[in-house]
Amino acid sequence: MKDYVDKLVEIKIRGYEYFIGVFINYGKEWVIIRNISGDYIIDGFKIINRKFIVSISLINSEPLKTIVKLKHLNFVYKLDYDLNNTVSLIRDIKKNGDLIFVLLANEDMAFVGFVDEIHQKSLNLRDLTSKGEMSGFVKNYKFDKIRIIETKTDYLDSLEIYLKYTQKG
Repeated sequence: MKDYVDKLVEIKIRGYEYFIGVFINYGKEWVIIRNISGDYIIDGFKIINRKFIVSISLINSEPLKTIVKLKHLNFVYKLDYDLNNTVSLIRDIKKNGDLIFVLLANEDMAFVGFVDEIHQKSLNLRDLTSKGEMSGFVKNYKFDKIRIIETKTDYLDSLEIYLKYTQKG
């Protein structure tokens, strides 16, 4: 895996097409990429459960490499997440207060929220609606079902800003 660090990669995940990004770091249980969500759009991080990775391949696109370089992206691993242990990873996410997007078996099974409680084999997520409102529901997700955790995306940042704005009034 160390050969992929700081390189453009395409990662195929069971139940999904593939994801493109800059491979940031890896641990025993998880890898993290700086996500490239579309034509040259660099947006947030994907933390991917290694047991669901089907393949990783290097991307040899000169235009994409050049654009990433020209955007002066700093690929230093700044998120202080433990990628070796799921419970520790979730603890780190909760400690940072990060709003996360949890993806399960396929793209139709995705949920947004804040980590509420951490158990040995699952987490409870305080659910946030697509309108930026806390739903009042807390949902439990088993770690072995979570394929991807997204954080620091424009979508999540927008929801978080809106939530803070509405909670002031």
